Amino acid sequence: MLIAELDADMYRELAGEYGVQGYPTLKLFQGGSVVSYEGDRSLESLVEFVNEHAGTARLPDGSVDARFGRIPAVDEVIAGLKGAGEANLETVKRAVETWKGEMEESKKVYLSVVKKLKEKGEGYLKSEEERIRRMLGSGSVSKVKKGAFRIRMNVLKAFEAMLGKEEKGEEEL
Repeated sequence: MLIAELDADMYRELAGEYGVQGYPTLKLFQGGSVVSYEGDRSLESLVEFVNEHAGTARLPDGSVDARFGRIPAVDEVIAGLKGAGEANLETVKRAVETWKGEMEESKKVYLSVVKKLKEKGEGYLKSEEERIRRMLGSGSVSKVKKGAFRIRMNVLKAFEAMLGKEEKGEEEL
C-alpha cells in the first residue's frame, strides 16, 4: 500500500477522473479499487480507516498494536488448549499449517514458537519475551527488525493463555 499526495489543481484531468470536487479529498487505492474516505480528519480516524482497508494494525504513532501478526483462527485454537503438552502443540501446528490465508511470516513465527516450546519447555515464553523486550528497547534495531520482533512478541502473547497466564495488554509491554 502506498499513501501519496496529489496536487489536484496541477493534475485537473486525473482529479476529475476520480471525482475530486473539493479539497482535501482522500481516496484509498488498493488492488484496482478506489475507496473514498468520508470520516473526520482526526489522526485516529484516518489510521482506523487505513487499518480497516489495508489489513494493517497500526497505532497513531506508527507503531503496531497487539493484533499485528496474529492469526485469529489460530489464536482461537490456542485459547481452547491448556498446557504445552505434545498433543496440544501438535494441535496448534496443524491449525497453523491448515490455515488458508496470507501472513506467511506469521505462520512461520507460530510454528517456530511451537518448535521452541517442544524443545525448551514453558520457560521459553518468558525468556523469549525478555529477549525481545531488550531488542525492542535497543536504539540499534531498525524499524523493519522492530516490526518482526513485534510480530514475534504478539504471537508469544497468544500462547500465554494456553499456559494458564492472562495475556498482557499492550500497555504492559
